[in-house]
Order: sequence, then structure tokens, then C-alpha cells
Amino acid sequence: MQRIEAIHRKTYVFFLSVVIALFFLPWFSRKLDRFTNSGSEKNVPIILISADSLRYDKLGFVNGNPKISPSLDAFAKEAVVFHDHHTTIPRTFPSWTDLLTGHFSMSHWIRDMFPAKEEQIRIGRSPFETIPQILNREGYRSYVLGGFAADIFPRANFGYSETLTPNFNARIMTVQRTLESQLLLLPILTGSYFGMGKFIEEVDGLSTWGDGTRYCHSFEEILDRNPDHSVFITYFSSVVHFPYSPPYPHYQKFTDPDYYGNYKYLKFVDPSVAEHPNPEDVNQIRNLFDSSVYAFDEEFRRMMESLKERGLYDRSLVIVTADHGEALFEDIHGQGHGEHLRGEAVTHIPLLVKFPKGHRLGAPRDIHVPTSSIDLFPTLLAFQGLPLPSERPGSNLLGFLEGNELPADRAVYSETGIWFSDKGDHFFQKQRIPYPNILQLHRVVAEEDYQIMITDLGFRETIAFSKHRSLQTSQYKLIYIPTRQGVIWELYDRKKDPLNQKNLYPLGEVGPKLKRQLFGLVQKWEGGVQAGDYLLPGSLRNTDQ
Repeated sequence: MQRIEAIHRKTYVFFLSVVIALFFLPWFSRKLDRFTNSGSEKNVPIILISADSLRYDKLGFVNGNPKISPSLDAFAKEAVVFHDHHTTIPRTFPSWTDLLTGHFSMSHWIRDMFPAKEEQIRIGRSPFETIPQILNREGYRSYVLGGFAADIFPRANFGYSETLTPNFNARIMTVQRTLESQLLLLPILTGSYFGMGKFIEEVDGLSTWGDGTRYCHSFEEILDRNPDHSVFITYFSSVVHFPYSPPYPHYQKFTDPDYYGNYKYLKFVDPSVAEHPNPEDVNQIRNLFDSSVYAFDEEFRRMMESLKERGLYDRSLVIVTADHGEALFEDIHGQGHGEHLRGEAVTHIPLLVKFPKGHRLGAPRDIHVPTSSIDLFPTLLAFQGLPLPSERPGSNLLGFLEGNELPADRAVYSETGIWFSDKGDHFFQKQRIPYPNILQLHRVVAEEDYQIMITDLGFRETIAFSKHRSLQTSQYKLIYIPTRQGVIWELYDRKKDPLNQKNLYPLGEVGPKLKRQLFGLVQKWEGGVQAGDYLLPGSLRNTDQ
């Protein structure tokens, strides 16, 4: 009997040991991989993290609020911080296309959120090769992941090895609108209860599902299935984009628990409504935005911890930026992005770059020269020691960090998106060439997987011709505004007048000089033609290119 009990004990101990060994096997595997690869510098991991609508001035190390972005604040102390960085266009699809191709939207033709097929297919073809395509040829595997705002990535050939994002088309949107009405089912469908979720794939693209932790898991999985760590990972967070819906408990971070108005949990943008909400509502909306920034900071913290746990943080090039900013009822600027270029909130975005430990340019520093999202293409290629495949309008920021000075009066370019609505009493509705609203502009193209596209060439020409355009130096911003009555020129002192309330144009030679620069830039990169003060777009006239 005692012998049988001894056998049972040994059997129990054996199986318990096996279970414990299996439990710790992934941990030992990662440790072994970290040891065997620790001396290899082949293909530095490149991590590009972006948050939709993240404003530069909303980061704690900028505005003095230590609670809003503590992880990003700590990261900034190890990074090169570009304090005057701007997007080329405050709309997601064209902004990302500019960044990844290094070309302006006026060159590659993705100028709005609903490009036609002949515009989409240009991306990935010469001369619009993308960063992922080039890195893939150098032995990388490239990944892009993100929530609803990342639904632009399946709609053009950006060249990623894997695209782990929702898609967007009329069929998907119909399912999502139906799902949003099922309030009792949504917690189960999203996995908030019972550990379930994603029974219907369209759930992943819901704009009200602001929980980014599911992408932190995907981020870890990508790292673990690439043992040589030759990866280029792009993570695009949606939580800061309207309707500003951070998950529990983050939505409570800065909001007033006693607020019971219309925007308790979220706030969509209605481009047809120009009325300014009351002060209590505005405060709540801004607090929701700040809580969303905090939620993104938590996503960022988890991803950096994942790198550190795998011994990759010091080896990695990590870049933090945004596709554009967001107006939050400052002055008369309304809410949202893309309709106008006034103020600092819409184009002024973060750019933080942490180089691998020991890199010759790795010392933290603060840069205040204006930089642009199109600068990232030549900068990343220079980091890899690769030549440009063709001329690009951006600047290699590594050369600047090595001592090659950018011009002190460098001017960076931006343009507006499309106007979704033709109604409302906004100032920009009075300063524009009118064209129909988005419901009349677009059509659903069944043969292209029911994508929503603006296919009419006449509409596309009008949209391009109507765009507001700007050049910004460290001191001044010039805005070009075409109207039926003529061109309006606005010039603002960015330092003394950040809300852009006092038009200084022409201010001696300052305005005319920037005007000539703007004309020259558009003529070179769009093939535009000057007609008096108007700029006639040339990029859409030959659709055979």
C-alpha cells in the first residue's frame, strides 16, 4: 500500500513538474532568444507609433500637466523632440500617404478620404514607393495594426507584409450602424463580458470602441513570431479621434462625474452645425479628449514595456507622431480637422524620435525648427543607409542632427481636406468655393468591394482647386484661400497670435515672399499653373499616368 502511494506521489510530482515547465516554456524561450540575438545589430527594430488627432500641445511635457501623458513625458527625456512639427494635410488617408511615400498629396493624388481607383493604384508604384516596400526589400517584415481610424490601410497598396486593421466600405458601414443600436449585445460582441468578442468582424471597426489594449496583445505577438526582430511595426491608435471614447476607467480621468449633459461619454463631429456649445459642454468635450490622450499614453506604456521585457527597447528606433491635430472650439475654429488651417491645433503635431542606445545621434535634445511629416521618408531611409529612389520634397532630419543646418526660415506646407458639408455658418463656409456635400460627391462602387469613392473627375478637379493651402515658418503662417470673388491671403504671427485672429498680410515683404514660395512649390510638385492669384491644379488632368 505504501509502495502504491509512493508511486502516486511520484506520478503527481512528475505531472506537476511537466505543467510548470510548460507554463514557463514561453518565458525561457524568450530569454534564450534574447541571449542568442543580443549581439546582433542586423536590421534594427523600427517602431512607428501614431495617434489619430493627437495635438502637440496636449502632451504633458508641453502643457505642464503631469497626469495626461506620463509615459510619453518619460519617453521624451530619452528622445529627440521636434517641437514645431506639422502634418501636410489634416485628413487621415492623405496624411498617412504623404508620410509613407514622402510625397505631397498634390503629387500622388490621395487628397481626401474617398479616393477613386485610379488614384489608389498609384500608391506603391514608382515614384510613389512606400517605406514598408523599401524596408521589406532590406529583409524586414512590416506590419500595420490599429482600430477604426486605421481602416485606410487596406484601401491602397502601402506595401505592408501584413495589414492587421479593420476595412471600410458601404457593406461594413451598414453592419456597424446596425450593431451600434444593439446596446445590450455590444459588451459581449466586443469581449468586455465573458471573455468573448469579435463574433462579427465588423465590430473591430466601431468608432465608439476605444479600447486599444487588444492591439497591445497583437503587438506582442508580432514581436514573438519574429525572432530576428527585423520588423517595422506601425501602430495607429484611434482612441484620440472623435468621438473621444476612451475605455473604462480612463474616460473618468479628467471628466466631471457630476456632468450629465449631452456629451457624458463621447462627442461626434457634425460638420453642418456651427453653434458653439455652452462652456460646461465645451469643458466636458475637452476633458474627454484629454482622457483619450491618457488612454493612448497607457497603450504606449504597454508597448514600450513589451519591448523592454524582450530586451528590444534599447535596440529599437521608436518614433511617436500623429496624422493631424484637432480643433476643440478654440476661438471660432469649431471642432474637428481638415476644414481650415487657422490656429495651431490642427496641423501642429508631436514628433519624438528615440534612437537605439549608443547611436551617434541618440542624445536627447529639443529641436525648434519647423519640420513636416514628409521629412520622415528621407530620414528613415538615411537611417538605413539607403538612397532616395527619386527626389522627394522632404528633408533628411539626420543630416540636420549631424550639423547640416536647415534654413532658419524654412517653410512647411499644409492643405485642407474636403468639406464634408455645404451647410453651416462656420467662417470657412464663407471662405470657400462651393461644391456639393459628401453624400452627393461620393458613390458606392460595387465592383471595388463596395468602396465609397469620389469618382467624378469634375468633382475631383473642383476639390483640388478649392483647397486652402498654407506655408509656415517659425514666425509666420501664410494661408491661400480661393473664393469665387478672388483669392484671400491671410498672414499671421504664430508666436504673438497663435489663434490667428489678426490678419497682417502683406506685412512688407513677408507675405509676398511666402506667396512666391507657395506658388513655386505647387508648380514643382503638382504641375500647377498660376492664373493671377489663383493656383490651377495640374495633378488630376492626366488620369493615364
